[in-house]
Amino acid sequence: MLRSLTRAIVFGELTPEEEEVRSKTIAQAIVNLQKEHDQFDEQSQRFLGADEVFRQRFHDVEEGQRYLHPDEIRNFVEGYVAEVVPSLEVRESPKRPKVFNWSGRGVDALYEAIRQQLLVGETTELEWQLAGRLCGQQRIPFTFDGEIATADHSVEFVSAHHPIVRAASAAFHAIDPPPACGSLLAHADDLPPGIYAFYIFRLQISGARKSLELEPVAVQIDGEIAEAVTDRLIPLINGAIAGSRSPQGTVDDAFVTRTHAAAIAWVSARRTARETELRRLGDARIDAQLQSLDLGYERRVARIEARLAYERHPNMVRLLTGQRRNIERRHGRKRKQIESGREVAVGFTPIAAGVLEIVKPVGSAAAQG
Repeated sequence: MLRSLTRAIVFGELTPEEEEVRSKTIAQAIVNLQKEHDQFDEQSQRFLGADEVFRQRFHDVEEGQRYLHPDEIRNFVEGYVAEVVPSLEVRESPKRPKVFNWSGRGVDALYEAIRQQLLVGETTELEWQLAGRLCGQQRIPFTFDGEIATADHSVEFVSAHHPIVRAASAAFHAIDPPPACGSLLAHADDLPPGIYAFYIFRLQISGARKSLELEPVAVQIDGEIAEAVTDRLIPLINGAIAGSRSPQGTVDDAFVTRTHAAAIAWVSARRTARETELRRLGDARIDAQLQSLDLGYERRVARIEARLAYERHPNMVRLLTGQRRNIERRHGRKRKQIESGREVAVGFTPIAAGVLEIVKPVGSAAAQG
């Protein structure tokens, strides 16, 4: 239709009145066509960002483990379940690492406990559905690891934002906090016994996506980083008790200075590595967005240029020229907006510190030896 109308105007087949009417019709047709193209570009951007939205939803490597490690969430949930339904356990599948099932009785009681917590405050329909699926009669498998949930949609994902975590957080707020103490005592059969200084830092990430992360670290008496203890530090602290003996014989000014310097050097390296990783991920995302933006821009400009190549009517030339100018301005603004997301900065703040003594459990072979 648009081509036939233009041909009629160019070859003088219309009266001036008809030509004016047809010019308006062509202009409206171009506007409608542009709206269709804009809608197409918007859908393209949505498809481009679909994977990114999916990763945010399922707490994957880039977004999912930003606030809490999966093992920490598991430990938190296990503690809550043991508190409200002692007959129910979280049991890992022997054939599927990091995939869990409920073991024992009390799933209905667990759902009721979650429901009572969700009734306090605003709860979305999605949160009710997530709680219902996790505590359903079918006992579907679940995981705390975002990568597994991303790869297998049949596995329910328990992230830091899941209703059971929200319910656990609310329930634990009602429990008296542990007593303040200068040292903690933890039992572990598979870690080197001894005294460690521990420090917990909060990383503040600013940029296109702002977030907070926790970075715990354990340091040996000699100032070396205890990697095995660091990897399990949060669960160890959660399960620790106040130490029964004073650490004064070990902890002095030299101990604090030495371990603190080692912790600062460690977290500084972690901050640098995190900034590098975030820049790499951000650059890849932004490059993909710019590529999609440029493709849509070039396609629309090429279409206008093709029309201008044979268009002779002054009104149509002005209309198309103005349209191209507007597209160029919008494209420039959008590129600048996307490019601004490349800036990333990571800072850290110490939020907790103390002394942790690890001993073998009473009755273990190592303790008896």
